[in-house]
This record gives sequence, structure tokens and C-alpha cells, in this order.
Amino acid sequence: MLTKGAELWLDQRDPYGPLLGQGPGTFAYPPTALSWIALFVPFGGMSIWVWNGIQLAAWVLLIWRTRRTQLLLLIWTPLAIHFYLGQNTLMYTLVLWAVALMPRRGFLAGLAVAWALTKPQVVVVLVIWLLWRSWKEGTFWPFVGGIALGTLLLALPATLHDPEIWLRWFTALVDFRQKLVMRATWQGPWIILAVPSIYLWHRAGYGGWPWLLSALLIPYTSFYSMVVLLPSLRPHPLNRWTALGLFGTLLLFLVPQTEASLGWILTAYLALAWLINGGPQPAQRSMPPSERTLPEQR
Repeated sequence: MLTKGAELWLDQRDPYGPLLGQGPGTFAYPPTALSWIALFVPFGGMSIWVWNGIQLAAWVLLIWRTRRTQLLLLIWTPLAIHFYLGQNTLMYTLVLWAVALMPRRGFLAGLAVAWALTKPQVVVVLVIWLLWRSWKEGTFWPFVGGIALGTLLLALPATLHDPEIWLRWFTALVDFRQKLVMRATWQGPWIILAVPSIYLWHRAGYGGWPWLLSALLIPYTSFYSMVVLLPSLRPHPLNRWTALGLFGTLLLFLVPQTEASLGWILTAYLALAWLINGGPQPAQRSMPPSERTLPEQR
């Protein structure tokens, strides 16, 4: 699905029109995403495997030294579904996680964030948080400059080819909204489950609030979007609460998925994230210094 829109664009056709017999709005990424997605078109049917391989390698590289117990999350339902569908929320999360680990966010970090903004509905909360951190660090303008230049470079190919593509993208967003259950986990009756989940998370002192808040505010119900919680998860192999949380996600996958149940299922993942981290008996409450930063950016 992801590369089909880029294929149409490369063939000088409209990527925001009907796609794979599903009508307009099926491809809803902004024009800034077309240039990097087009890089995977030559792989054809293998593109999903190449993309999943890149995401898996990036994840392992990021966690190997300090948080390799996260490999247990290969059986975490949101991540498993994410890989099965060949989605990309994981890579966006990893890029922003790496930027968050940097001691200072400068120009190069801004370039990375510009790429992440090609899926704004997932990363907008995290980008605002990173902007605030850069302001406190005194690197705000180099950081913003990197974001601006990166966005411009990503936008140029599609804009120069067809300036009206932006209007078609805005139109496609309307059709996209009609295809999905467009409610976040804090909306509707699901807040009944979200509030105690947040309270338990706070009582346990797990931190990672920007990631939790981002998961709460993603404006549509989809299992794979919950991988944005990944940087806040610390599974413990010998902790019975972790085992219970992972088992619970497997049971959730068996619940019939309807428009009425999807929100409840998605919000339940927040409560299960608390269990995965150790529930009321976390093995670790604070982050070791080695996990807080990456080598300083020059």
C-alpha cells in the first residue's frame, strides 16, 4: 500500500486518487513523504521485507547496549501486527527516540525530525516536546533550522513536479477520515479506562510521558500505532507482571474488532503497558545514565 502511492507519483499519476480499488484517500501521506517512499519502489513485492528489515535493524541497534530485554516485545501484539502489515510507525518512533536521547538537539537532529514529520499524526506531540527541550538547551534555532531545511528538501520534488499536489492531498485527508474510526483513546467512553491507566502509570513512576501522551492523542484507532509506546516500555523477563501484560495483549487480539470495540481494545493496551513494565512491582524505576543520552551531536 505504501509504495503504491509512490508508484503512481513516479508514473505522473495522482497518488491521492483511487488506489487498489479502495477509492480516494487510501494514500494519505503528505507530498513530503513521496520522495523517500519512492526509494522502495524498485524492490517491488520485496519492499515490505526490506522496510521491515531496516526497522528491525534500527530497533536492535538502538536498544542492544542498554535495553535489549525489549526483544521480548516481538510477541507484543502491536509490534507483531506492525511488522506483519509492513507499517512505518516504528521507524518514526525510533528516529524521535534517538533524537530524544541526544544530549543536545541541533541542526542534524532537526533534519531527522523533518523526516519524521512526514507522518505528522503520530509525531506531532513528540516534536512539540523536542522543540521545548531544545529551547531549554539553547539549541532551538539550529534545531528549527534543520527541521525547516529538511522539510523544504523533502517537499521540493513533489512540489516542483506538480504544485497542485498539495490541494489534492488536503482533499484526500477528508476521504481518509471517512475510512477510519477517527477517535483517539481519550475520546468517548474509552476515557473510563484511560484515566486509571494513566494514574497507575504515574504511581509506578515509569516516566516516558511524552510517548504515553502521544499514544493517547493519535487521532485514529489502529493497533500498530501503539508502537509509539516503545521507548517507555521496560519488560523484565523474570517479572510475572510483564508476562501477564504480554499475555494480555495476545488475548486482546482475539477480541472481535468492531467500531464499538476498537477504542476499548486500543485503550486497554495502555493498561497492559503498565503491566509490561512490571505493574505494581517494577524491577527498575529510574533510567541508568547510559540510557539517557547518545554521544553528543556536533
